[in-house]
Amino acid sequence: MKKKAGALFIFCVFGIPFLSPAETLDIKHQTRANLPSLTTLHGEEQKNHFSAFAFYETGNVKIGSHHGTWSEITGSVGSRYKNINTYFSYSRFERLHLVDHAVNVGSYFNLSDFYIHEEIGFGIAPTYLYQFQNIAELSHPLYRGLYGELRHTYRDYAENDSQLFSPGLTYYFGNHFLSASYGISHIASRGNANLVTLKGDFEITDWLRWNAGAAYGQWLYDIQGKDASDEKSYIAYTNFKLKIYKDFHIGIGYSYGTEKPKFIIRSISLFASVKF
Repeated sequence: MKKKAGALFIFCVFGIPFLSPAETLDIKHQTRANLPSLTTLHGEEQKNHFSAFAFYETGNVKIGSHHGTWSEITGSVGSRYKNINTYFSYSRFERLHLVDHAVNVGSYFNLSDFYIHEEIGFGIAPTYLYQFQNIAELSHPLYRGLYGELRHTYRDYAENDSQLFSPGLTYYFGNHFLSASYGISHIASRGNANLVTLKGDFEITDWLRWNAGAAYGQWLYDIQGKDASDEKSYIAYTNFKLKIYKDFHIGIGYSYGTEKPKFIIRSISLFASVKF
């Protein structure tokens, strides 16, 4: 099994294994992700456009008696042409002064009243991030505003491969949605873990939206590389998005995550998006 220099470095400094592959399955990203609106799924939003998105998050982490910071900066650009939404993103991650970078490209294909989502990505000379990732997702209507979803994430790391399979349900009502999913994560040579994710997005007024999500289960962070039964975790996330002018929005969010026995992270995020 190949070893990662960065992980060994952190082991030497803090005396614990840290940042194993399951951590960068990154359930928090899935927990806070917004789903396409119902008008988009139904093909009603036909206007072609370009879009841009910027995201910054900084968090304080506690690992046993040690403290440090994690941060993320992500920028993405995208375009919609007819029923295809294509995007490109670049991310910079910092974990206790170790910096990794990733690029991703993906598309949403809106087909009548359902969509297919495909994304591939690469870590740039990664220390703890994936070397390669693939995300495949399908959403299809079941009954009125109820949609069924299947999502599969595969990530290739220097020392292991990981997969996450998560079927779920989303219910759209008005300009709101509620979503629930069950996940099975698998790490090569280590076995399986289980988790559940709940989230919702609500239109408070025509210029303010509230989003909240939570995840509970095993290996959400996998900080100490223990068996799944010994690493129970939860994540809670919320944000508010404010419409400044037409298709220009800004927002602020907060998240809290913990994993037994000795990991806590508290984060604040800022983001902005625009279509033109």
